[in-house]
Amino acid sequence: MSRISRRRIVAVTSVAATGAVLVACGNEPADEDELNPTQIPDVPGAPPTLAPITGTPGAAAPEEGDGGGEETGGGGEALTITMHDDFSFDPDQPEVFPGQTVTVINEGFMQHDLVSDDLGIGTELLDPGASEDIVIPEDAAVGESFHFICTVAGHEQSGMFGDFNIVEGGGSAGAAEEEAPAEDDAAAEEEGAATGGGGEALTITMHDDFSFDPDQPEVFPGQTVTVINEGFMQHDLVSDDLGIGTELLDPGASEDIVIPEDAAVGESFHFICTVAGHEQSGMFGDFNIVEGGGSAGAAEEEAPAEDEATAESDEEAVATPEPANNTPMATTVIGTQWEFSPAEFEMAPGGTITFQNDTDMLMGLTVEEWGPDGELKSVGTGSTGELTVPEDAEVGSTFEFTSNLSEAQNQGMVGSITIVEGEGGAATPQADGESADAGDAIVIEGADDFSFTPNVVEVSAGQTVTFINVGFMQHDLVCEDLGIGTDLLSNGQSEDLVIPDDVSAGETYGFICTVAGHAQSGMTGEFIIV
Repeated sequence: MSRISRRRIVAVTSVAATGAVLVACGNEPADEDELNPTQIPDVPGAPPTLAPITGTPGAAAPEEGDGGGEETGGGGEALTITMHDDFSFDPDQPEVFPGQTVTVINEGFMQHDLVSDDLGIGTELLDPGASEDIVIPEDAAVGESFHFICTVAGHEQSGMFGDFNIVEGGGSAGAAEEEAPAEDDAAAEEEGAATGGGGEALTITMHDDFSFDPDQPEVFPGQTVTVINEGFMQHDLVSDDLGIGTELLDPGASEDIVIPEDAAVGESFHFICTVAGHEQSGMFGDFNIVEGGGSAGAAEEEAPAEDEATAESDEEAVATPEPANNTPMATTVIGTQWEFSPAEFEMAPGGTITFQNDTDMLMGLTVEEWGPDGELKSVGTGSTGELTVPEDAEVGSTFEFTSNLSEAQNQGMVGSITIVEGEGGAATPQADGESADAGDAIVIEGADDFSFTPNVVEVSAGQTVTFINVGFMQHDLVCEDLGIGTDLLSNGQSEDLVIPDDVSAGETYGFICTVAGHAQSGMTGEFIIV
């Protein structure tokens, strides 16, 4: 089947209705062996996730004379287009020349492709981390633009499209870039002015990575603030404390709001996006009220020493939590807003790391070099999870750990673990979430990374199992062979189900989440009767 002919023709009534379809995110069904758990963070109500930074396997090396400049695609520059789970191409308006090779990389966790019917070119459906080269046809007309999209059901409708803009080869784009710095500087100055301090104009933009920009603006009483939705999902900005807010804004829409005249100078007033799950995923900020007419700038100039002292004080307060155990066999790491505490610590092989989520969003802790055993996903607000340091971790080695949220990494939320000799045997850790023993109370959590924790559960006849949805998408747990299952549960909801009395020891029964595409993405498990 050609790349173009395999494009799906899907009727999608609205972007808002594509949530469940996007989860399935597929073309032809994959074999079970090919399925990998995926994350779909950037649908309404879902938290952002970490998109792997991958190399470019199979990407053609730039030919001599191509240059190694910015990935603009203009002239003779090399061009790489990356695809992301927020339904974006980067860049989405590249300049390319006839005959140019373009490397397309999928940096998301869902499958994506890039197809231009107008040019008759496109990639295959690419798995996470995969890449493919495509070539701009030699007869592509200079000065013309040719549309491209992701053909996965619902992705184009969610904004995953762009245009190839055909230019002359041989460096014309590079020259254009060299001529533009003054304009770029002017734009930067204009952007810098939009901070909201004093009498400056203020624009707040909203994005599909669940962010406001800026999210800590300085504003004065009576100031008009323009709010623009630069995402493809609907967003709003609402401050209950100030009694102001926008309507729910469609992609590209904007609305002005006015800071009340009686807003107290020196106070801060919280604002959020009220769409389900967006605040919990980090979409919030604060209006910091200052005097109008430029006083904010003066205040900033006078305050750096105090701000630095406050920052140091805050850092000290966060950096010294009381660990569960002062030996390197057990350490508690607290996740706060964009910080791990402690961010650097020592552990012995076999020791237990407890991650405590003190944010208001789902968050995990991952040590990539430890493989699947080093991945702790979707710990709920106020909850904890555990990782065990591998027994073969080499003393003296250092391992980096990160949050599972890409925005957290962008904010510098990383840490390091140094392996040292242990001080005696490790305390027996709890199960790592893979399995659970019968006889204890059984709680199974369903998360937005399409996982059940635990996913292999030993149960006995008549035992009660509690299923909790810790994600922001809806999930259920259904075992058709046993004739039991929960309703479709929203975030934070739970339901009990009972193992039938007539089951036989030694039997195994599979269970799944029945939401479209969730089981195919790995949301499955097994009851083992004991």
